[in-house]
Amino acid sequence: KKAFLGGFRSKKTRTEYHHACTQTDRQPRPSETDVSDKFERETQTAIVIERSQQSVREAGTQMTTPHLTIDDKRDRVMHPLPYFDSDQLFALRLEKTIDLQRQVR
Repeated sequence: KKAFLGGFRSKKTRTEYHHACTQTDRQPRPSETDVSDKFERETQTAIVIERSQQSVREAGTQMTTPHLTIDDKRDRVMHPLPYFDSDQLFALRLEKTIDLQRQVR
């Protein structure tokens, strides 16, 4: 039987499960002078996997029908703000930077 160096014991089956990191010897570190596998094509090539993802969360709306009445007392009508382009953002950042410098000095 191996020496117990960590893990857990199942309360149902009383089986001991050992942590792999405590039961396995560490791999020797490669020396700093050995760079033979660092500059190979397989080492430098990233494996890219594309996957589509379907969102778990779904949303929907409900319309009033003759047999269904929906309370709309707390509904809010939202309107979009005017378009804010990158030039306006740059001008705003410049203005705020000058204000900040004015307050510090």
